[in-house]
Amino acid sequence: MVQEGFKYYVVPLDLEEAGLGFNLFSIQNGCPKTVFLAEPYYWSCLIAFHPVNPDKAGVIREWTDLNIEIFFDKYTAPCPEPNFWKIEGDPSRYDVNITTGGENGNLSSWFKIVKTQNGYKFMYCPSVVCDHCRVVCKDFGISETDQSRLVLSDTPFEFTFRRPETLVNNDVATPVAALQDIASCNSDFTNQTIS
Repeated sequence: MVQEGFKYYVVPLDLEEAGLGFNLFSIQNGCPKTVFLAEPYYWSCLIAFHPVNPDKAGVIREWTDLNIEIFFDKYTAPCPEPNFWKIEGDPSRYDVNITTGGENGNLSSWFKIVKTQNGYKFMYCPSVVCDHCRVVCKDFGISETDQSRLVLSDTPFEFTFRRPETLVNNDVATPVAALQDIASCNSDFTNQTIS
């Protein structure tokens, strides 16, 4: 179960293709930072979720509007903007970047977690802003131009969640093979639910 107030790694379903979740990079040597897939064999930045209407148990439910906060690792220079994700541009277009600098309650910063056949996906589809607002709903996917940048897409990026305390040696790079061993030994790795 995924809960508010806890930090998580987002683990790609295909562990051979990426590291453990997301990292932040500057496309034009500045801020805000753009969200990228971590390189293979490396840990990533942790993320946390802040739902618009948290339930009493703090459980994150599917299709709930929420803000996503990313925490800078020790190798990433921080930015003055908030660490909340936002879409950078018109959501009706493709290849729109996901960046830091989002704000709680801003239309560009509300996202959802949605169950897929094999795991979960992030979606931009805000529903809490206003009754008469017309919004475009799009999945988060990986850019076709550079194969690692997180963007709005018609091809969803699928993942599972993992709490850092359930992994070993989380301050250093760990081979993906070790993570696969953990996944094969721990049924919670693939069966975590958010509802």
